[in-house]
Amino acid sequence: MRPMTKTVDPFSGLELHELSHPWGYFTPIHPGYDDLKFERVAYHAKHGTMTQRISGVMHASTHVNAPIHLVAGAATVGKLPLRHFFGNGVVLSIPKGQWELVTASDLESATPSVRPEDMVVIVTGW
Repeated sequence: MRPMTKTVDPFSGLELHELSHPWGYFTPIHPGYDDLKFERVAYHAKHGTMTQRISGVMHASTHVNAPIHLVAGAATVGKLPLRHFFGNGVVLSIPKGQWELVTASDLESATPSVRPEDMVVIVTGW
């Protein structure tokens, strides 16, 4: 895993943190799904261009589940207000083993406390 990067706006002092994971070979995949597959389908020497076919599920690496993922007829990601993707937040350290669940009691006892509207990043250690 690469370190989290931060950019600071020189005018406001606002800190922007990059939270996404690299995407490609060995991308973490939800259990039960096949790994991402990359296949070269055109070559520079033969076709004058290089093209790859990528196949896999959308639920790989860092992504956003739009409400339509779970609710028929609900909003697609393009309909979500941009303000939902920026804001104040906290980072909570809640050590867990692989696939071990974060529980409500874990969240209630974690520090710092979470305020309404906070974005929350949970660091489990795996």
